[in-house]
Amino acid sequence: MRKPLPAPDPLLRLQASITARDDRLLGWLYDHGVLTTDQIATALFPSLDFAQRRLHRLTVLRAADRLRPNRAYGGSYPYYYVLDQLGYDHVHAQRGLAVRGGAEHPAGSHHRAPAAALGAAGHG
Repeated sequence: MRKPLPAPDPLLRLQASITARDDRLLGWLYDHGVLTTDQIATALFPSLDFAQRRLHRLTVLRAADRLRPNRAYGGSYPYYYVLDQLGYDHVHAQRGLAVRGGAEHPAGSHHRAPAAALGAAGHG
């Protein structure tokens, strides 16, 4: 019997799966902290539907994460996207910065950055 192949490194799997557009998006998320679906779709994709499908794929790959805050009087805001740990590691590798082997983002958890950005935008 053959030995099973080792599980692929998640970062290598991500890097083999993303496009130049994904790479640009991950860089923007790194630089800006948080972007909405509409901002991403308008800047990088031919349609909202295509953007949503690709963003879903990036969340499955753990390159990006998303949250959808509720409105105070019902309903919710659009999805907000932030880097997930693998996206952060990918950007560091692309930019020649040290990848800290699973360490958290410099400011702590990547889920804290959107809360500050949302509060500043009046979506608290």
